[in-house]
Amino acid sequence: MYFVPQVSWAYAPLNLNPDSFMSDGVPALADWNLLFHGYRLALGRAPVAHTDAGGVAALTTAGFMNARFAQLYGLLTRPTELPPPQCHRDIDILFIGNMNPAVQVERLPWVARLASLAGRRRVVIATGVFGDEYHALLRRAKIVFNRSIRGECNQRVGEAVAAGAVLFQEASNKEIERYLTPGVDFVPYAGADLEPLLERYLDDDGLRERTAASAWAKVGRLTAESLMAEAEASIAGELDALRERVARLRRIPAWGRSLHS
Repeated sequence: MYFVPQVSWAYAPLNLNPDSFMSDGVPALADWNLLFHGYRLALGRAPVAHTDAGGVAALTTAGFMNARFAQLYGLLTRPTELPPPQCHRDIDILFIGNMNPAVQVERLPWVARLASLAGRRRVVIATGVFGDEYHALLRRAKIVFNRSIRGECNQRVGEAVAAGAVLFQEASNKEIERYLTPGVDFVPYAGADLEPLLERYLDDDGLRERTAASAWAKVGRLTAESLMAEAEASIAGELDALRERVARLRRIPAWGRSLHS
């Protein structure tokens, strides 16, 4: 849980208790595509909840008017505390992430396309890598390939930028454009243009370095501290009314809350 002056974020667990949403904290609904029905049962008890743009749309369609957009995935390290990007990078293309077909089936054909380039480029595909080893790989990469599951600006966006790599992100992802400029700070790809874009950025050192440097200069926008302040400001004007709604719910016996949620 992160704390800011008026709002606290509590990341809802897999085994969430609906009544735990009846607090002064603001639930952060990550992975709503996997946990939608649990959130649906619990969200009526929260004054307001933050999630990504797709989650707001899905929950609003389901009748919940208290879902608000927030960028949930931020760097815990301040820009002044980040090590400077290293110049020597021995990995041309890096992908690190979940490849479980039960969850990420749409991502797998794209990863296969990266693997097909291994005959002429240094390609690393990894999963289940965390901590220092994870960050070390990012810092060795010229290009970090990323593909979100819900069109969200996920954690790897900030991590790749902070590591000084060039980020490749699906062109349909509009959340990232709140913080980074396509074609300037990262490379949007779609359909058949992936391989030509990879070749172009690997062959042109100057272009690649300018793109990475431009994104690095904006990394402060992607810190948890900055994003929390943004989220707090977005609901400041309605928080008292939303909390009063929860106070009314607390006065209802537990057996009747589901009827009033």
